[in-house]
Amino acid sequence: MATRKAAATGIVAGRRRGAAGLLVAILALSSFTHIWNPAGFPDVFYDEGVYMRRAMHILAGGEGVQEPGTYYDHPYFGQIMLAAVLWLAGYAPGNGSVLPPSADAASVAGLYAVPRAFMGILSVIDTLLIYGIAERRYGSRTAIIASALFAVMPFTWITRRVLLDSMMLPFILGSVFFAVRAADDNNNSGRKKHAFIILSGVLLGTAVFTKAPAALFAPFVGYLVIKAVAATAAGWRQKLAGLAAWLAPAAAIPALWPLVAMARGQLAYWQAGVLRQAGRSGDFPRFVQTFAAADPVLFALGSAGLAFAVARRDCALLLWAGPFLAFLASGVYLQYFHWMALLPVFCIAGGLLLGRVADYRPEVAWPAVAGILAFGLASTAMLVSLDLSSAQFAAVSYVLETTAGDDGENNTIVVSSPSYSWIFIHSGRDALLDYRDAMFRPLKAGKEVVLVVDGHFRDNMGESGKLQALYDSTVTAATFEGKAREYDMNRYPYTSLRTPQDGRLVEVRMAR
Repeated sequence: MATRKAAATGIVAGRRRGAAGLLVAILALSSFTHIWNPAGFPDVFYDEGVYMRRAMHILAGGEGVQEPGTYYDHPYFGQIMLAAVLWLAGYAPGNGSVLPPSADAASVAGLYAVPRAFMGILSVIDTLLIYGIAERRYGSRTAIIASALFAVMPFTWITRRVLLDSMMLPFILGSVFFAVRAADDNNNSGRKKHAFIILSGVLLGTAVFTKAPAALFAPFVGYLVIKAVAATAAGWRQKLAGLAAWLAPAAAIPALWPLVAMARGQLAYWQAGVLRQAGRSGDFPRFVQTFAAADPVLFALGSAGLAFAVARRDCALLLWAGPFLAFLASGVYLQYFHWMALLPVFCIAGGLLLGRVADYRPEVAWPAVAGILAFGLASTAMLVSLDLSSAQFAAVSYVLETTAGDDGENNTIVVSSPSYSWIFIHSGRDALLDYRDAMFRPLKAGKEVVLVVDGHFRDNMGESGKLQALYDSTVTAATFEGKAREYDMNRYPYTSLRTPQDGRLVEVRMAR
């Protein structure tokens, strides 16, 4: 009897060591796919510049966290966290600052390498949390497959961008993880369960304080917390207290956003900004098509896994994906990176489906899993090795070289996307925060215009006669072609490159 028990214990220990070894390998792969070549891939997107500019506003000692001249579109935690990272990396103005950069393109590229590497580190944490969530709910086999899918499948490259979604995701996953841990009655004491519930609420509140749509995951996390509270032996008052311990930080932390507006006497302006942000519309079929074209394997696996969840009445996965997916389908403004919050669900659903197939046909399932992961890794490696931002950094370098710096002259004004404007501003150039400002107010008199025209600018020229007129009043001084033009975007895996191509062609234009 003792011999059998010892043998069983040895088998369990061996399986745990094997799972731990696989997890380490998966995290190593995730580090490669999400951190390798941070500045080169993908190209720099307009919104990334907005959040870099806002973080630099905080570092430069600007008045409050709300950037002057901008409307209330998102809460503040993302830019605060990013500012903290940039401060640690030496971006704060003063002696020893990395700003202003030298005028060579490599120095300019380095300014984006640091925050993007931080996004990559967050993605590795996401990978670990996906494993932890799936392991607790569905077992180590599903956890291994799900975390490996997130680590290697091509569409997860969208987490590389310096976006609020990238910063929000680990807080959502952390909230889910601790709620799942709280529901684990076998391993948690009452005190530990209570601590997990509070942590879940704090992390969910922080996610919402990063980007408001994270609130749509509250029904799922709340469901897990209610299950955890209901399983305790305490009376109904203690159970209500446990639920309140989760709800209080989940609601109080994001409430800081309107409270800041109220303290500034701008509550009505805050309401108008939120309504403006929510009032934009999008094309949901095209949004779905973007995912399906960029990563057909993960899209098919995740969709089939969610259908399997419906068939087996797995209300947890449906509660996780359903509210956010319904929100996206309701006609709101959509960007391809809004899929980011649902990628973990697709990976876990796909892992669960493949794991169930392995129960009945292991001789088919495991070679299929190995093939899918190898195919995903090869495809992702082809993408993350690309240099798609070289034209953008070369254009910034050119402008830095050809415009007055900190010698007090500044006879020029640079009009560009936020992707570049924060660099010009913190390099002593006179620059608009955003080229869109030129649509609403005249430029300073007596200044020669230097225009940086990328893909985003060209898209907006069709919406504004003023931008078109500004473009027509200048002539091309230099043109920089990006390497994305070398790839056929109708062929996989380069179908991922159909997303906004700000770095495909960049012009620097000057006054006639």
